[in-house]
Amino acid sequence: MLYYYAHSGKRDQGEFYMGLKISDGNSKDFSRPLSGDLRGEFESFLASNGMTVEASKGLVVGGDIGRANMDVAGKNKLVGWYQVWLDQDVPFGRCGDRTVSNDEPIATWKPDNAVNHKMTDEERSQIRMLSEQKAKELEENQREAAELAQSRWESYPEASEDNLYLSRKGVANHGLRESGNRLVIPMLDKKLEVVGLQYIEESGSKLFMKHSKKKGSFFVIDPQQMRSAHTIN
Repeated sequence: MLYYYAHSGKRDQGEFYMGLKISDGNSKDFSRPLSGDLRGEFESFLASNGMTVEASKGLVVGGDIGRANMDVAGKNKLVGWYQVWLDQDVPFGRCGDRTVSNDEPIATWKPDNAVNHKMTDEERSQIRMLSEQKAKELEENQREAAELAQSRWESYPEASEDNLYLSRKGVANHGLRESGNRLVIPMLDKKLEVVGLQYIEESGSKLFMKHSKKKGSFFVIDPQQMRSAHTIN
């Protein structure tokens, strides 16, 4: 029987994170050293798919989801993900690109000598449970981020006309706000509710508030006009 436990904590003014561990209830021998060759093989597999294991955590094994750097427009970003099982009779792994899918892999791996390996029912169950848990985790993270974003947005003053970024661009603030010298843009959902924030530094660099819901979010220059409009061009 599969079971799991999760732990969560708070950091950075209420921003939420969560971890997940899966076990199958069987007495696997985790004291048996993992093969350095297998680790090397899998990391080479990741490299062949343009991925480098997150340096601060190293290779994550046992079916947990690890993160990997990928080149995105010339910059290393943690958009890659992978899973690998090294402690079973026939090791197996897979990797994916979060910009494409959070659960569908772009490639699968097996050791060079595992010619006939097929994914086991246990692996499928783990993948399904992890995918479901990640979806719930994402929804909860985004819900809490939306509440925090709304609170922060309400606390920020309207951007001044002499905001350095706006002055350099030569545009009005159009209802934007600021936090210190940073310009703040609300991320709206289809109900025009704030679900996240984007910050623009004086230099022009852009950062999203952690766990802001990016997909489907937007900002309009004149939201009042949008509420009364019949057609948006």
